[in-house]
Amino acid sequence: MRLGSGELTDSLAFDHITEYSPKIVNFFRQYPKSTFEFKTKSNNVRLLTSAPGAKNIIISWSLNPQKLIDTAEYFTASLEERLEAAQACTAAGYRVAFHFDPIICYSGWETDYEVLINTVFTKIESNTIAWLSLGTLRISPQLKKIIENRFPENALLDEELLTGFDGKLRYPAEIRSFIYTTMNSWIRKNNKSVPVYLCMEEREMHRDTHLSLKHETKQTTVIF
Repeated sequence: MRLGSGELTDSLAFDHITEYSPKIVNFFRQYPKSTFEFKTKSNNVRLLTSAPGAKNIIISWSLNPQKLIDTAEYFTASLEERLEAAQACTAAGYRVAFHFDPIICYSGWETDYEVLINTVFTKIESNTIAWLSLGTLRISPQLKKIIENRFPENALLDEELLTGFDGKLRYPAEIRSFIYTTMNSWIRKNNKSVPVYLCMEEREMHRDTHLSLKHETKQTTVIF
C-alpha cells in the first residue's frame, strides 16, 4: 500500500517545528511492504537525513523550470536547492521521486522543460528514482477568478482552458496529450525504465499516451 502526505500542504516545510518526519520513518520501518511518500517544494530535509534512510520511504519534489518557480512558487526552494536536497536524501539511503506537475504551457515551454528533465537526470542517479509523474495545470473556475484578482500580472492562465471531465479548467485534450508524450520522450532519452504515470487524468488520455494512470495503483493518501 502506498501512503503519503503533502496533497494539500507541504510535507516538510515546517518539519523543523513539527519534527514529524523521523517518527514517520521509524514507524514505516516496521512495515516494509508499505510505501510512504513525503511531497514537498522545500529543501528542509535536515531531520530526514539525520537518520538512516529506508527504501520504502520516498521523498518527492514538485518541479518546474526556475522561471516558473520565480514567478509563481513564492517562498519555495529554488530548483537547485530542491535537487541538492534530493541528493542529500539519496546519500542518506532514501529513494526519491519527482512530480512534473503542474506543467504550464507557454511560449518556449518545450526548451525549458527539456532542460529541466535533463538536469534532473544529470544531478540524480536514475536507480534512486522511484517514479516520475506528469500532470498539466488544472484549476477550479473559482480558483481562476481568485488568481486573476490577486495576481493580475501573472501569465499562468494565458493559454486556452476548457472545462474538463472533472469540472476543472484544463488545457484542451490534444495539447495535454502532446505535452505528456513530449515530456515522456525526453525522459526516455535519459532512462528507459523509470516508472512514469499521469496524475489526475482521464482514461482516454492513458489510451492516447500509453502512460499509466495514478488511480490505477492501490494507494491511500493521508493528510497532515
